[in-house]
Amino acid sequence: MLEGNRDDIHYIEIQRIARDTQKLKRHFGSHVDIEWAFDGRDLYYLQIRSITGNNPLPVYSNKMAKELLPGQIKPLVWSVNIPLVNGAWISLLSEITGQLSMNPEDLSSHSTTEHISICKAGEIFREFGLPPDSLEFMMGDDQVRKPGFKPGIKIMKHTFRIIRFVYSKLHFETTFLREYACLQSTYKRLIRKSGIILR
Repeated sequence: MLEGNRDDIHYIEIQRIARDTQKLKRHFGSHVDIEWAFDGRDLYYLQIRSITGNNPLPVYSNKMAKELLPGQIKPLVWSVNIPLVNGAWISLLSEITGQLSMNPEDLSSHSTTEHISICKAGEIFREFGLPPDSLEFMMGDDQVRKPGFKPGIKIMKHTFRIIRFVYSKLHFETTFLREYACLQSTYKRLIRKSGIILR
């Protein structure tokens, strides 16, 4: 993801380093650790190596989240938003991919605004056979090249789940009405058995 504040006097250099990092990541096929120096005129790359740590650093972005949840998020809203909204996303995606090994708290972080976990989003995209930086492309970052998509074994693995998922969502109203009628019938029967009079 490309970062930088346009008001920063070194914004152009920051953008260049971010673009070059993306290119090097694609070239080496993995994340890279770059040491660089800027003398006020020229930019020098001193050392480039692959990141070999097993535990990736958590990376968050509010680029997409700030459009969905603009402004400050109060603690009460946050305490409801995390389990409900993130839990719903995990539940929906699990219908397609199978059980995802992540908690609602893993998907986002906040201080006073929401930030989406780029690492966790990348895991989800990887599960579908897409490059992990697909989220950056979807967010309209013109510095990130369009990810290629070739249906492979991963997406083929999920084909039947995708079909079942789409079918269930297209027939959601019918399913809901059938289950609602069943619940309503059970509710009335329990009320009659209990002898409670509703007014």
